[in-house]
Amino acid sequence: RRRHTRLQGDWSSDVCSSDLISQPDSVFMQPGLAKKFNNGMQFQLPIATSFQLLKYFNVSPSFNVLGRGYFSNIQKRYDADLQEVVTDTIRKFSQLWEYNAAVNVSTRVYSFLKLGKNTVRHVATTQFGFRYQPDFSTVEYGYFGPNGTLASYSPYEQGIYGQPSRGKQGTVTLGVNNNIEAKVR
Repeated sequence: RRRHTRLQGDWSSDVCSSDLISQPDSVFMQPGLAKKFNNGMQFQLPIATSFQLLKYFNVSPSFNVLGRGYFSNIQKRYDADLQEVVTDTIRKFSQLWEYNAAVNVSTRVYSFLKLGKNTVRHVATTQFGFRYQPDFSTVEYGYFGPNGTLASYSPYEQGIYGQPSRGKQGTVTLGVNNNIEAKVR
């Protein structure tokens, strides 16, 4: 006898864009004002589902995508003549992507204790999860620190939606929830 399991999931996406400027009103409608805007777009797509495995385990895998689009980024360099770090704004569209994957498994164990006419029920819910995200850093290394020392920066550090995360990330979770119920007559 074959059993067919239908996967049910929650599908949604979220897209937003923003323009931000912080200037006094005296420069409003002046030439070059559009170049002072910090603007960008952000896109989120969470994909998740859940299903039963071997009748007793609930498995919930998920995959999340985060995209950012910026219309400008920065480039730093050390100017030996001025003896200072110079930050240039590069006007071009660039996209950044991040994603992570996770899986959670849970199960419940029931036990009963009969005490005369009363019954005590113990429910133990155990959960195990794992989440992984690769390294998406966009770090530039070079001699653009104070006095030309070695330093690092992200070309997107001034972006309205931030910069990609640095380093690989892996998380393991383990949880146990105990619930004791009594029916008293």
